[in-house]
Amino acid sequence: MVNHLIGEKMSTIKNIEDIKALIDGGVEESTTLEYKRNFAKQNPHWKEELAKDVSAMANSNGGTIIYGIKEKENKKGSPEGSSIPIDICPIPATEMKKDQLTQLLATIIQPKIEDIEILYLNMGEEGGIFVLNIPQSYTAHQDKLNYLYYKRRNAVVDKMEDYEIRDVMNRSKTPIVKLSFELHKKTIEIIHKGSLMGIKRLPEKKSISDSYTLNVSLINEGQILAQYINFFLYLPKEIINEEDQYKMTEEGMGVFFGDNTVHDLTGFNGGQRLYGPYRYNPLLPGIKKYNMSIKLTFDKIDFDQVKKIDLKYVIHADNAPAKTYNIRLDDIFCIEDSKETRIDDPFTNNLPYI
Repeated sequence: MVNHLIGEKMSTIKNIEDIKALIDGGVEESTTLEYKRNFAKQNPHWKEELAKDVSAMANSNGGTIIYGIKEKENKKGSPEGSSIPIDICPIPATEMKKDQLTQLLATIIQPKIEDIEILYLNMGEEGGIFVLNIPQSYTAHQDKLNYLYYKRRNAVVDKMEDYEIRDVMNRSKTPIVKLSFELHKKTIEIIHKGSLMGIKRLPEKKSISDSYTLNVSLINEGQILAQYINFFLYLPKEIINEEDQYKMTEEGMGVFFGDNTVHDLTGFNGGQRLYGPYRYNPLLPGIKKYNMSIKLTFDKIDFDQVKKIDLKYVIHADNAPAKTYNIRLDDIFCIEDSKETRIDDPFTNNLPYI
């Protein structure tokens, strides 16, 4: 049902097959993905453009810039500046080398962006493709050649306002907490044993059903400790299993609440467990902690609409401003769990799983 394409972490692009998958899937540019046909060295200001594009990605959400991709402008009505890949255009080895690009980026952007991953996908005599995986930075980076700051707005690079520069520089002073999602798919095969008709048993029948569970975790992507975290996750009510407890909004969305509290086991009274009061459990930088599981159902929605479902969540963490994020269901990694078999036999009182 839901396949993992190219999701939030663009560093999954490791080879030519991954590039072809972007082209075949028509994966559009976004705040975390940009295509470039070449380094445009014929433009006397090409170094300024390079500094602008790379620093804008770091100042925004981080992401990937791919050099060596031919683009086609999207249809009228698509976001301004967005484009889709249509072909590979290898960059000749005489135009750029990996070491040259590494040194160049260090001289045209200030401060230097740490931990940029530059991959060169060699395509033989034709040249190759450069894949730049750029992390989100914890300070604002400036184009050293014209002393301007840039960020990405959708698929467009634009100059930053003063308040935006200050917000980026404050990333190192406030926690950056997000939700991480995994979608687990479980296939259940039910074998229905036939009833007895006289001395003959009717043939057995089989049915297959899929169940989905959305696992939600908290992850601290910032550089400082997150003491107090609250979040609200909004899902369309059509995909929520009726067994789950949730509240409804006026717009018809189901709301799930979560936080980083724990309930410590303090002892036992006979066979009964005793717990202390709830307390907030701080989340260290770089740490991910499992939080909740939500059962999903897609029986009430058309198959073609499933991939277009957007999940929304709002994070409150310490003194950081509340942040709202959206993620498409189709961009969540789907794990195919092992298939289970159940026997439904009227003469053995419905044996459990085997």
